Amino acid sequence: MRRLIRTAALAAVAAVMATWSMPATTAYARPPGMRPSYYMWLYDCFAISASTGTIDTVNVLQSATGSDLELIGTITPCLRPEPLQAFGVATYSATTAVGDAAAYQLSDQATQPYQKRVPVKPGEHAACLLTSETIRLACVSIGWVTVDDVARPVVEGPLPVDSPLVAALPVVDMFRSWVPIGPVCPGCP
Repeated sequence: MRRLIRTAALAAVAAVMATWSMPATTAYARPPGMRPSYYMWLYDCFAISASTGTIDTVNVLQSATGSDLELIGTITPCLRPEPLQAFGVATYSATTAVGDAAAYQLSDQATQPYQKRVPVKPGEHAACLLTSETIRLACVSIGWVTVDDVARPVVEGPLPVDSPLVAALPVVDMFRSWVPIGPVCPGCP
């Protein structure tokens, strides 16, 4: 009996210590009465038919914080997307890949135009249109030139989606927004 009481007491102390050692969330990290909402990747249709996409135009944009690429093209999912499904754009360096997701615009048209801006840093050598971390629909090669001692990206042209330059799995930010929960939002999931 003493062993059982001692075990229960130690478990309670361990639970309290674990709670105290967790970092406190700030008001900015999680608004009250809210939960995070995330995008999901577009469906992967495997053998049925593949999603397709193009990068028709790439604009290099300069700002005070650096360079951005604006990719413009079309995307055609293999199946009609759900409301929170998204595609992404990622940039690739020799060792890493990072990206950002964007919601697919629901409409009656299968093929949709997109316009997505993504930051690019020296050392990154490619940008791709994605429907998941492993499915690249179209890619472009990026070179760099120095103008007035500042490295600036130059789009070199299309790059095969199976190129070793884009083999890294990108880390893509799928965060959408904070959404209300609880009795203040009866229709919310």
